[in-house]
Amino acid sequence: MDQVYNSAILMMSQYFPAVMYVLALLIATIIVSARRHRPIRRHNINTFIAYIMLLAIGFSGIWGFVFHILLIKINHFHYELAVASLAFGITGIFAFQASHGYRIATTLMITIFLWAAALQQIYTGIHKSNLFAVFMDASYYYNIITPTTLIMLLNMHRRSKNNVFS
Repeated sequence: MDQVYNSAILMMSQYFPAVMYVLALLIATIIVSARRHRPIRRHNINTFIAYIMLLAIGFSGIWGFVFHILLIKINHFHYELAVASLAFGITGIFAFQASHGYRIATTLMITIFLWAAALQQIYTGIHKSNLFAVFMDASYYYNIITPTTLIMLLNMHRRSKNNVFS
């Protein structure tokens, strides 16, 4: 029974951030599609940024904290990772309605952390001669796609402010 429980917890830890990312895109798409007036491009982009910050960064960070503190055997490394996840989660939740500058800072912070995690996953896969396991892990793709999406959206948002026809 413990093995089933541990497997379920491990699956939730791997897929929760990816599910939150997809849910953020889905909710933002529904909100943008439901607007009655002709939507302004930067408002639509802002909606996507806000929900990625709230769900994919905020809620996933809180989940990471709970996962590392409550659901696994805690050691020094897991405690540090739990506190970092909590900081990311709170930062992401605040970024939901924050200024553009705050969102840029949040994106910079999360990009450094998640891309470093992705590089570490590749490094570990190479040294264990098991890159297949790395590429089958949903967290690897989340670590790359989420910051990349935020960087692109923030750049599009910045450019749309300069375009009077958007």
